[in-house]
Amino acid sequence: MRKPSARTEMSGLAHDVGFFDANFALASLRPCESACYSSATDCALFLDLLRGAFMRIAVASMEGAYINHGLPAAEQFFVFDVSLSGITFVEKRENRYRTASAAKGLGGIGELLRDCKVICCTQAGADAVEFFGRRGVEMEMSEGPIDEKLRGFIESVF
Repeated sequence: MRKPSARTEMSGLAHDVGFFDANFALASLRPCESACYSSATDCALFLDLLRGAFMRIAVASMEGAYINHGLPAAEQFFVFDVSLSGITFVEKRENRYRTASAAKGLGGIGELLRDCKVICCTQAGADAVEFFGRRGVEMEMSEGPIDEKLRGFIESVF
């Protein structure tokens, strides 16, 4: 499987290439042993991107431009597909579970975002991190522009 690629990195040096061979990369790279991958989830996301797949990422945001809401209090989530070829807005999802009890709220948000591999928010409790971690969903706690964070996922692959 050969995919067009503008650049790749080897030994920390970026250079232009005509094609990126994902099978070669999968066979020769060992991302799980790298210090830059902090979890098995990070490693799986890396491999998905190499295979040409996309990551579906939900972002807790008031207006769709900044990560500026905590997980349980988020009124809405903006959902994006991120791949090596770019970022695509999918939809805005209203959080009907923000006033529910903690357990019911987490279950509802889990169902609302069941197709997402990453959730970006300003804060989440340990119970939420554990809840989503058991489901293979990575929690990213940060603030700032959504586009910078999503580009960061792509740039972290290479």
